[in-house]
Amino acid sequence: MASSMAKKAKLDDRISKLPDSILCRILLLLPIKDAVSTSIVSTRWRHLYAYMACLDVDFHLFRRSPSHTVVSFTNFLDKLLFFHTEGRIEQFRFNHTNLSKVNDSHVLGWISAPLWRGVKEIDLVFGRWSSYFPMLPTALLFTSMTLVRLKLEFPYVMVVPIHVCLPCLKTLVLQLIKFEDDGSVKRLLSSCPVLEDL
Repeated sequence: MASSMAKKAKLDDRISKLPDSILCRILLLLPIKDAVSTSIVSTRWRHLYAYMACLDVDFHLFRRSPSHTVVSFTNFLDKLLFFHTEGRIEQFRFNHTNLSKVNDSHVLGWISAPLWRGVKEIDLVFGRWSSYFPMLPTALLFTSMTLVRLKLEFPYVMVVPIHVCLPCLKTLVLQLIKFEDDGSVKRLLSSCPVLEDL
């Protein structure tokens, strides 16, 4: 009886028959930690996460996780961002807590990869009470030809490079940030010719 029910359930797997575009939209509704877990559901789902156009990486999900879970997730992010380069990333959200288990070079690479791939929206959030502040790829970040929306939230001094060019940026969100001088602010804002929302 149980065997026949299992066979029927397998035959009635209508979700896996949906087009990749719809399955990817379903994955977008899940936290990235859960979206990755779907890759073990069936061979049909195995590589779908690599085509997700919106990535929401939230390390708050791992605050109480054991080290090996964090290591597995960082390895997954490396594969997703550096080896599955055929997928286009439209939105990249990165929310980081003070995780000593994550190497600075990983964080720098994860932020750089979407910029190299022409991302349109980036949110970088490092908590108000975090004692961890990463090195940012400012040269890439402030010379993106594709960024339409940029959110930066971290409580430390932002160093704006001399050469800034954000020709498509329409929305700029700055929270908790301090600038090293007035010239940095002027340099940043004057390099956003189509800015609509600050």
